[in-house]
Amino acid sequence: MSACAKPTLRACRGVVTLELILALPVVLIVFIAAFQFAMAVIFQAAVTHAAAVGAREAGKTAGSPQTNKPADIDVVVAAVRDVVDANGIEITGVDGSGTKVILEDGDGPDSAFGDSTMTGCGPPSGPPLQSGEVRVTVCVNVLATPFCHALKDWGLSFLGTVFHASAVVKKEYPQDLSP
Repeated sequence: MSACAKPTLRACRGVVTLELILALPVVLIVFIAAFQFAMAVIFQAAVTHAAAVGAREAGKTAGSPQTNKPADIDVVVAAVRDVVDANGIEITGVDGSGTKVILEDGDGPDSAFGDSTMTGCGPPSGPPLQSGEVRVTVCVNVLATPFCHALKDWGLSFLGTVFHASAVVKKEYPQDLSP
């Protein structure tokens, strides 16, 4: 017969304490793992949103194929910075920073800003851009972010992971914007 089978509260105290001691580490690890996955989802959403905002700005600044004015990488980088700054991600033009923005123009030259040493960060291999389209690719290495690595000793680590996203938009020519 167990000690808790007796109706007294005093007899159950030791069993409850032992159950807490055994269950608390498991609950804590599950909670921290959920927190790390939530952070990863938030960072991926921020990078995806930054690519979409950057592509929209590139579509606004690029000229028509007749004018041959390329999209402005500085405007795109400023738009991307506005989005990712809220998540502690800093887009810099320094090699080794772990961040990169790539701007492709279907009618003009491509340009990039950021860490030129990043491997595995490039535009998707999908369909080529058509005339009148721009694509922005944003890549962020986890090492360049204030990311929680609390469970790396337990085998759950995002170190070395590169979050990247691309967005394609059509250019907004002035004649398209007139009423």
